[in-house]
Amino acid sequence: MLQALAASKKLASFDYLSTVSGGGYIGNWLTAWIHRCGLQRVQDELGKSGSLSKGAPTSAEPSEVAWLRRYSNYLAPRTGLLSFDTLTLIATWVRNGALNAVIIIGFLAALLALPFLMLQMVRFGDAYYIAFGFAAAWFGVVFYGMAGYNLWQQGMSTTRKRNWVISTPGVIATVIVPAVLACCSTAIWLGTGESKTSEVVEYSCWFVGLSLAGMLVIWIPFDRRKPAVNRLTLGEYFVLSVAGVVSFFFGVLELFLLYHGWHFMLEKTSLRQPEIMLLVLGPPMIALAFCGGTTVYIGMVGRAYFERSREWWSRLTACSPSARAGRSGPAWPFFPYHC
Repeated sequence: MLQALAASKKLASFDYLSTVSGGGYIGNWLTAWIHRCGLQRVQDELGKSGSLSKGAPTSAEPSEVAWLRRYSNYLAPRTGLLSFDTLTLIATWVRNGALNAVIIIGFLAALLALPFLMLQMVRFGDAYYIAFGFAAAWFGVVFYGMAGYNLWQQGMSTTRKRNWVISTPGVIATVIVPAVLACCSTAIWLGTGESKTSEVVEYSCWFVGLSLAGMLVIWIPFDRRKPAVNRLTLGEYFVLSVAGVVSFFFGVLELFLLYHGWHFMLEKTSLRQPEIMLLVLGPPMIALAFCGGTTVYIGMVGRAYFERSREWWSRLTACSPSARAGRSGPAWPFFPYHC
């Protein structure tokens, strides 16, 4: 139809071209050709048909039309079980399906292999429990330090330029990841023998407590750098300090109960592979203990906290159990069999 209009010199009489479905392909082709060469030249070239001479079978159609005929077969595929179009469709589907299957199966295989790697870490931790205890403490210090930095930034002016650390990727890398590693290390450390673990419990508590106190001392001068309207009063400092101490001891109490509850269960029940239960339940329970301490802290400080800071803690508390559960998720299918 386009060739007939061009041959009759009527193509330039149309101001608007409406296309749907396969016609959109030809419409875009025609629009691009007109954009490059101009409407008048396209009309002259598109109107050519037949052969250039009687002696040679050379088409008079322009190269643009020849290209369209060569690469638009999918608009009108040739039917038939053994036609090239049908075989091409089958080959394309099989190729893409195989590629997707390789990616999906590989991902699932890696996901199901992850519990076995983590199980080796649990068994490895029985011989190097002290290293895991200090790793848990250091990851905890990094977590609380970066969390404190984020909270300090929450109290700054909203017009101030924010850096990468307080962005969503930054919080995941500097807060969530250390928190997950701290929970995993703590679970492995607490899951070792009672006679071994009790040797470093007191030292670790002192280490974490002094680290938190040091962070508090550092936090006070940094808070004085805030605008005067955002600075905390002496009463708010007192409330935040008392709430921090109470929530810290509440978290220690939760860990104490988890520790003795775990060893009580080992003594009273017979588990074929207790490290499987430790792998599946340990990190999420540590995360819940952290959430409990955070809830106590937020409840005690009340209005002494900025609304943005409370929202930040709420989001962190919400995503912490999810991250630990997601890490332990691949091991859940093995839980009923081994325990």
